[in-house]
Amino acid sequence: MNLTSELTYYLTLFEQMTIYTFVYHHICRPKRSYWLTVGFYFACVSAVHILLLPFGDDAMQKLFPHLMLMLAQFPVMLLYEESWKKRILLPIFNIVIQSVTEVITVWMFAATTGTSMSSFDYSNGDYNSTTLAGARMFYIDVIMLVAVLLILLLLRDRTLLRDMTLIPAFVGGHLIFLGIYLRVIDHSLTDVAVLLQLAYQVMFGTLLILQYYGALKRRGLLEEAAEVKALRQQIESNEQYYRLAESKFAEVSKLRHDLQTQLRTVSVMMQDSEGEKAADRIMKTLCERLEMTKTPVLCENPTLNAVLNVKLGDTRYKQLVPEIVLNDCGHLPYDDYDLCSLVSNLFDNAAESCLREPCPEQTELTLKAGLRSGCFVIRCVNTCSVVPSVGTTTKKGTEHGYGSAIIRSICEKYDGDYSIKYRNGQAVATVILQLDGSSKVS
Repeated sequence: MNLTSELTYYLTLFEQMTIYTFVYHHICRPKRSYWLTVGFYFACVSAVHILLLPFGDDAMQKLFPHLMLMLAQFPVMLLYEESWKKRILLPIFNIVIQSVTEVITVWMFAATTGTSMSSFDYSNGDYNSTTLAGARMFYIDVIMLVAVLLILLLLRDRTLLRDMTLIPAFVGGHLIFLGIYLRVIDHSLTDVAVLLQLAYQVMFGTLLILQYYGALKRRGLLEEAAEVKALRQQIESNEQYYRLAESKFAEVSKLRHDLQTQLRTVSVMMQDSEGEKAADRIMKTLCERLEMTKTPVLCENPTLNAVLNVKLGDTRYKQLVPEIVLNDCGHLPYDDYDLCSLVSNLFDNAAESCLREPCPEQTELTLKAGLRSGCFVIRCVNTCSVVPSVGTTTKKGTEHGYGSAIIRSICEKYDGDYSIKYRNGQAVATVILQLDGSSKVS
């Protein structure tokens, strides 16, 4: 091979490596970044190429394409977290796809240029290297389109279709351009022309892939920003509940002080027969005020008890009839704010799920807690006739919404665990916290 042919061949190989890695990064779990994997893949291919050089140009042309790809892919699969079975089957599957695609590409190129199929036969010693290189221009576009189609068929993810729109659109357009270009030049294809076209394709394909990963990153950042905003709103909403709880405690403290003052007044008035009626009026007023500030005792923790009472008084939840049994909450080694956040978010998630049911008043909502096997366990069970779809992050989506993110962060803080399961028309959310209460956040 001359230098131009060698450069053409290496450009073709590099672009193929970027496309194959693009597929592997979607259907496998990568351990390394995309471009690092591409570099390693290309290095393996180049190593096989160099090893075959002593056998001569003719032997290399006969053996190299499939042998190279077969040998090079196995070490590349070590960069993915997959089973050994999948690591062996995927390269074989890839070779089959490449072989089929190559046959289609050669046929398309031959039909477009009027070239004889024998020009592409490696066993024919007088094959035309320039014509073969020209066919590779077609092959790169075709294999890119096949790669996108495989990813969409295997993953069936609609968001991928939106993010990948530019790739098939521009590659398909370039394929049409190549067909027109080859007809216009009418058998005047040169090594330099092929090299320039392939260099353009490599640059073009690289930019398309960069644009795709840039779109993914941009969408991820937007989703993270939306999640942070929703978490902030959720935290602010929780804080309002805690402020209401504090105000309720302040009201009770003021009432206690007023009660002591009024009782002293009544005690003095009871000593006078004429003040007995006034004393009765004062006692009646005190009883009414006490009744107005009466708070059901749902648990031993006063702050959590106040928060739950505020939530039960929320007009949004007036259709629900929840059952709340919180035991062993009096002396837990957790921050009251974290404990209230856990319970209130579990309750909110379950309540919102119940409100989405056709008949909210007939739904079940049970919130229970207590000590189990050296751990503090909170379990919330609610009616959930429709299992949330995977991949959404709204309040109607997976795990009821952003409240679950707050729950997970608190569980992580105390080295705990959070899980949610759907069975028999119910959602069962479980929080398990270690009793030592050690926080991993300083």
